[in-house]
Amino acid sequence: MSKPFDFSFYRGRKVLVTGASGYIASALVPKLHAAGAQLTLAARSPKDAVLGGFQFSGDVSFVDLNDVSLLASATDACDFVFHLAGQTSVHVAEQNPLGDLAANVELSLRLLDSYSKRKRGEGAIVMAGTATAVGLQAMLPVQDGCAAAPISVYDLHKSVVERYVDYFAREKNCEAVVLRLANVYGPGKASGAWDRGILQKTAKAALKGQKITVFGTGEYIRDYVFLDDVVDAFLLSGIHSRKLAGKACFVSTGVGRTLKSAFSEVARQAEVLTGIPVEVSIDAAAPLSPLDRRNFAGQPTLLMEHAGWKAKTEFKAGVARTLEEFR
Repeated sequence: MSKPFDFSFYRGRKVLVTGASGYIASALVPKLHAAGAQLTLAARSPKDAVLGGFQFSGDVSFVDLNDVSLLASATDACDFVFHLAGQTSVHVAEQNPLGDLAANVELSLRLLDSYSKRKRGEGAIVMAGTATAVGLQAMLPVQDGCAAAPISVYDLHKSVVERYVDYFAREKNCEAVVLRLANVYGPGKASGAWDRGILQKTAKAALKGQKITVFGTGEYIRDYVFLDDVVDAFLLSGIHSRKLAGKACFVSTGVGRTLKSAFSEVARQAEVLTGIPVEVSIDAAAPLSPLDRRNFAGQPTLLMEHAGWKAKTEFKAGVARTLEEFR
């Protein structure tokens, strides 16, 4: 078993996490807290809802994400910012592109602008992006540094943020990084978007013995990366931000897996745990968007070379941990 990363670097550092009541934050914030970071958590939810009741010791500040002035002050006072907040549904972005622009571009730009003007020394701003920003790629695994080629409003806006990060790194000397997240899975708080967290929802259904339906042929390829590994990628990106500034880095395993094989593995393990048979069916006639029909696996070269990161959790082990948590 590989050794866990050492994040004592963050001890005593002032860290702002946006989207603090969300899925990735549910694993990132406890790890920062355990490392001894001085936390400021920004979310649109009430203070007592942040992280679903996670118990903090020491000083933790809370900021309303909608309060522009307070958010700017919190950004100015922090050493590191992990920007996880945003609108995450591809379908919602198509239906309301202006709303998605505000949630995913304007908020990111506001944070980058505030952070670039801060007067503190060492630090970085690490932003959650998406691997789907590269669009439809024929060759797998897709190489790190691949140019954005968005085919949805959501991905277009995420790619715009990538360009802003590049600009602020080059022209404002701002240590800003974007992480292009592949298919993140694992136990934790459920995503608020119906088209996110599909594998987690599948795991919960399988534990109940419900039929799992794979839409399309089931042969489309995804790159599943475990939540704990994603958190490590964020934290290491902050530590090594000088080498990564301006870059958009894949957070992926480099290993592709068909949807049918992924869902079948979830069903198999759930059946072993519960003794309840789980049927996996294929709905080949289901209407799918071009993005749904994509194939993706990404080679995370930038994080491997500049931050020493590599996904540690093999897919079967990650599914087992997810099912055990949900059981």
